[in-house]
Amino acid sequence: MDEHSSGRVDAERGAPADLGRRDRFERRRRARGLDLVLLVVVLALAACEPDTETARGVVVAVDAPTATDVRGFTLRTDDGQLLTFRIGRLELVGDAFPAAHLREHLRTLVPIVVAYRLESGERVAIRLADAPP
Repeated sequence: MDEHSSGRVDAERGAPADLGRRDRFERRRRARGLDLVLLVVVLALAACEPDTETARGVVVAVDAPTATDVRGFTLRTDDGQLLTFRIGRLELVGDAFPAAHLREHLRTLVPIVVAYRLESGERVAIRLADAPP
């Protein structure tokens, strides 16, 4: 058995006899680093969503077969346009509210702000919030 395969240290040079083990460890470390870089790239690409737009106005109609199943709504913007929205996957962080709360805004006419994306020509609401005064 030679000194490199025995796992002993060469006393004259002070170098590990098993350099292969160190090489394997280094290759695994680099591979983990590349995996991390790949993960960051994938997450960054997933975060690149289509452009988000916003509209402000009052809710004038709600498409909801039941109190909790809200499918869409119509908003009269501050400049008088009527915009129809489909409810998408809503972000419910900060001052955002769930789609079921749109009925309350329909009743009170308190303005809201809608963040939405255009998907195949359709406005898809992704965030609903009370409009600032």
